[in-house]
Amino acid sequence: MAEATPTVDLLAPEFRERLEHLRLVAQQVRSSGRGGTHLTRLRGSGLEFAGHRPYSPGDDLRYLDWAALGRLDQLVLKQFDVQGDVTVVLAPDCSTSMDYGEPSKLDLVRQLTGALGYLALHSADQVALAPLTGGAFERFSGPAHVHDWLDRASRLRRNKQGLQMRGWIEQARSIHGAALFIVMTDFLQRADVLNLFGEIRRRNAPVIAIYPIAPQEFNPPLSGRSALTAIESGERLKLDITPETLDAYKRELNLYRAAIQASCRRIGAGLLEIGTHERMEDVVLMLVAHRIIRVGRS
Repeated sequence: MAEATPTVDLLAPEFRERLEHLRLVAQQVRSSGRGGTHLTRLRGSGLEFAGHRPYSPGDDLRYLDWAALGRLDQLVLKQFDVQGDVTVVLAPDCSTSMDYGEPSKLDLVRQLTGALGYLALHSADQVALAPLTGGAFERFSGPAHVHDWLDRASRLRRNKQGLQMRGWIEQARSIHGAALFIVMTDFLQRADVLNLFGEIRRRNAPVIAIYPIAPQEFNPPLSGRSALTAIESGERLKLDITPETLDAYKRELNLYRAAIQASCRRIGAGLLEIGTHERMEDVVLMLVAHRIIRVGRS
């Protein structure tokens, strides 16, 4: 594996300058029965009424405003802003499978971790770096720690130990007050990752999953007699790769992606797929479109 990108290259100066006009929005994620995801602001632990939005089938009935029904002649849901500090928990998956692709999934996650933490610190939120592959959560707070954050994010490396979910969940439970969890993973250990999402949602915290996919996963550069190696276990398999084989693989990949989407929707986690070939500027625009990042400093 190549060495981790130096801090100076993790976020180029001109890119950092553009980030100055953006801010990370700590948000509550609520999945609707239609398959969409609603993102509403979450700020701290004290609820403050922020308005209404129309009811949609599958919304949580606990938030219906029955008093407004007679006045508005329609079903609406109460929405709340939460005042106070938010801990943004950035959880990169640094397992072996992430070190795949050109650019690799780990390269994307390293840079995205740096950018999201940069935005959160400039928004005066607290940030916790919480790799899924283990280790103590590392806390950062305020713009004064931006350089330390970028230096730490640039040193994220592949960890051959795999995901360490039990210890991770125990540390997540120790976070008090409002928190937003952003988990960046390829879902190779899908059951474990989804169980983690369930734990987060049981504490009524929002979770956003970022699913990096390399171009080579969509179009494997294989043909003829090929020797395949399982990226985590090292198990080897010789296989004749034909167009029919590749078509079957692509069908399975699409089924796998659909299953992840359905599971996240059921749990109430937001999900965003990002190609590792995407420019970071385009990734930021994608996050703006999904209301994970907003334009403006306030």
